[in-house]
Order: sequence, then structure tokens, then C-alpha cells
Amino acid sequence: MKFITESDLRALYQAQPFDRYVPQLGTKITPGARQFLIDRKIRMTDSASNGRAQKKKEEASCPSPVKKDSISKRRLLCRLASVEAMFLATAQELLEQDIQMAQQVIELSGELSQIKSVLESGGTLSSVSCAACTGIGEENAASDLGDCFAVTGFHIQLQKGKEIILLHQLRCTLREMNLDLLERSEIEEPSDIPYQEASRWVNQILNRLSQMICEASGGKVCRRKT
Repeated sequence: MKFITESDLRALYQAQPFDRYVPQLGTKITPGARQFLIDRKIRMTDSASNGRAQKKKEEASCPSPVKKDSISKRRLLCRLASVEAMFLATAQELLEQDIQMAQQVIELSGELSQIKSVLESGGTLSSVSCAACTGIGEENAASDLGDCFAVTGFHIQLQKGKEIILLHQLRCTLREMNLDLLERSEIEEPSDIPYQEASRWVNQILNRLSQMICEASGGKVCRRKT
């Protein structure tokens, strides 16, 4: 009996991609080769006689699209809750340095809570309070503007160095989560769940954090690259 290895299948796939694999009679695939097919969602049919049984086995071993979608949504909601908790923990740490800044972070955590509520139960989102500055205004507050400037080791030497790093950490974590929202908005069929709108809401929070970082660093003129 001839064994088909992962290398054999990889070479076949590179030469001509395929979505179904039918082993020849007298051959047997190795565990590594089988995993290669599973990773690429390539269906394997052993033969015409047991094709139906194989199909049922695959369907039983793979979660249904509905179940996958449910888990994906729950994972996103859990991530939102984790980020919200991180905002609150940061606010608690900031209380010793800057009470006003801590209060602003608490308010932003409330905005995240509203996003989570809308994604869970539906509803509408309103604008985040983002005071206009020389680089951010009503016309672009909900856009992905990136960082106003790079936060480096230099900033930890400033009077509010700790506050700057804490805010930057929140911004980085929030930006990662926003990618999940954007991904959902791209693959989601038309529905009542406003993933794209929620992503624009998160952009407003990100831009507000950027303003706070700029203020903490003593900035008077916007340093955002346009």
C-alpha cells in the first residue's frame, strides 16, 4: 500500500489548487496529509461506495455555519467586555496621577459599554464627545486617523509619562479590537447588527484618546501627519 504524505499533497496543491481530494485505490493518506486537507477545507471522498458516509462524517465533525457565527459574535462581545474592563482598570490607576483624566477614561469605558449593548440587543449609536482640535473635527472624528505621533521611550521621561503610556496602551488594544469589528462588517450578510457603525464609534474613542495623549505631552499644535 502506498502512503500519501503531506508533502505529496502540498506539491499537488501548489501545481493546481483543488477543493476535493479522491485517494486512488491502494493508497492511504498519513495523519499529516489529512490535517493538510482539513486546514484548507478540502473535502476528501474515499470512493463512490462510501462517499455519503464520508460526507456525513465531515458534517458531524465541523460546526455548522450558524454555530460558527454565534461563537464568533460571542468572542467579539467578550473582547469588548475585556477592553471595557481594561479602561476601568486604567482609570483606577490614573486616579492617583490625574483625577480629570481618570474621569475621561471612565466616560470612554461607558461608550464601549453602549457599543456592547447595541451589538447584543440592537439600537442606535450616537456620537462620542470629541472636542474639536486643529487636526480632529466633526468632519473626520469618526475616521481612522491613525496616531497623531509615535509614542516612544522619550515620552516616559515627561512629567505625565506614565499617563501617556497608559493611554497609548488603551489605544493600541482598542485598535486591535476595531479590526475584529471591521472583519465582521466585511463578512456579515446584511443584518440589523451595525458592525461598521460600531467601528466608526470606536474610531471616535481612538481619536479622543489621541487628543488626550497630545494634551498630556504638552502639545499646543496638532502634530498629526496629514
